Amino acid sequence: MRTGLLRILSSIWLPLAVAFSTGNAAAAVYKWVDDQGATHYSEKPPQGKKPPEVPIRSQPAPATSQGPQSGPKTWQQQEAEFQQRRVEQEERRIKKQALDQAGAQDRMRACLDARHDLHALEQQRPVYTINAKGEREYIEDKKRDQVRERLRQIVEQTCDK
Repeated sequence: MRTGLLRILSSIWLPLAVAFSTGNAAAAVYKWVDDQGATHYSEKPPQGKKPPEVPIRSQPAPATSQGPQSGPKTWQQQEAEFQQRRVEQEERRIKKQALDQAGAQDRMRACLDARHDLHALEQQRPVYTINAKGEREYIEDKKRDQVRERLRQIVEQTCDK
């Protein structure tokens, strides 16, 4: 008879205990700022106002790690990860340095080309370009000033001072 009574009581008390224990987790939390600029959080809104409710997480946030956690890492694993990060960082630095050098070489080539063309224009001899058909097209005097100004701008932009 005792076990029957215990079963009945446990079937009643257990759901009630669960319901009351989760009741506080579902309670609303309000946030508001008072006249002095202080922020307040409370389960009851201030008198005369209905501030917005603050959402409450009922479950913990999901783990942000990328893969299964098998427990704390050993110092050897931490050291290996650290060394891997150092190698990757050094590779990125070398790649960036190579790109910077290539860019510097391109600027140097553009500078030299622009200076050479500008020098040829400043001398009063005929200057020509090769068109798509492979024919020479001589630059006329009125266009010569425009080309000279454009080359001066290129020299200013690409050449180190």
